[in-house]
Parts: sequence; structure tokens; C-alpha cells
Amino acid sequence: MKKMKLSDYLFIHTDIHRKLSKNKYFLFIGIFLVGLNDIFFGSHYFNINIFNKNQQLTHTLVFYLLFCLIIGLIDILAVALPLSDFSNYLRKKTESKLAPANKRLVMSSYILVHYILFIPFNILFFWLIKQPVFESLLVGNSSFGGFIFFVFLLIKVLPTGILLKSLTLSQKTHISSNILTFIVILLWLDLITLALNGIVEWVDKLYVFLYNVIG
Repeated sequence: MKKMKLSDYLFIHTDIHRKLSKNKYFLFIGIFLVGLNDIFFGSHYFNINIFNKNQQLTHTLVFYLLFCLIIGLIDILAVALPLSDFSNYLRKKTESKLAPANKRLVMSSYILVHYILFIPFNILFFWLIKQPVFESLLVGNSSFGGFIFFVFLLIKVLPTGILLKSLTLSQKTHISSNILTFIVILLWLDLITLALNGIVEWVDKLYVFLYNVIG
């Protein structure tokens, strides 16, 4: 492993990006975990109580396992493919001799973002907001509110930086192209999150409706 730079500490070392992209088990498990994160934390209509009825338990488990895989795959492809194409488009416009972005590497980096940032943050945040003291601290303590804002900012910036690094590993692009790509990644992740949350909520409501009618 080469000498570590600041960007390697913030946005993961280049060698780690490349090694993970070659690990098919990491990619497959990652698809499931990304989907699980989207379903469990992305929908206000997901109700854990639907697993309580034994007569429908098998059907419910099979449905949500398949749903996790499908929505996880959609999420990963919807992020990695358009961003890779956008990066390659900029490359052709500015510095055409550079190698194109590695789409599989971008996929693995997006999964890595979920492993180390999105899933731990969502678990911690959802636990935190259920604590009685959370609201009073957020309203009455400006330092605590500032800390929460800083954490939310990190959760926006760090994943964007990690994906930008994976897009430009084989490209020594101009700083203006990197800034533009950074902004596009930031906005695209928000758009994909909104779109997937809508899909997950619609499917959850439909399944709960059918579950109540049939069950």
C-alpha cells in the first residue's frame, strides 16, 4: 500500500477501492444490505409487526428478502451507471486520452459507503430520536444542534467524496471537472433517495394492504 494521503483517510485508500471491486461476495452481500437500508429506513409505512403472524411469516420473509435484493440492485445501478457515464462524458469533452470510469468499482464504492456510513448512521440516528432527551437537547442546546448539523453535513460530503474518488481513480482530471462532478453526485444521491423512498413506500403500502385483506 502506497503512502497515505489526507484524501485516503477521508475517502478510503485507492487500493481498498480496487480490492473490494474484485470481491463478488462483498458485492452480493452489499446489494442485499443496500436494499435493507432503503426499505427499513426509507419508508414511513414499513411495519415490523407484519412479521408477527405465523401463518404469513414465510410469505412475508420471502417477499422482503426478494424486495431487498431488487431495490438494492436498482439503487446501486441507478447511482453507479449514470455517474460513470457523466464522468466519462466530461473525460471525452476535456481530456479524451484518460481511461473511462470503472463502473464495477463505482458500485463497490457505493456499497462501501453504506457499510461504513449510511447504515451505522441510520441505526444510530433512529435510536437517538427515540430517546426522550433528544428533542429537549436539540431545541434547548445550541451546541448539540450544531453538532447534529455537522454530522448531517459529513454524511453528505463523505459519501460524495468517496464516490468522486472511485470515479477518478484512473483519471487525473482537472479540478474544475472534479468540482462539477462533486456537485452532480451530491444532487444525484438526493434525487435517487427521494425516488427510491417513493417506490419503497408505495410497495410497502400495497403489501400491507394485501396482507390485511388476505391475512
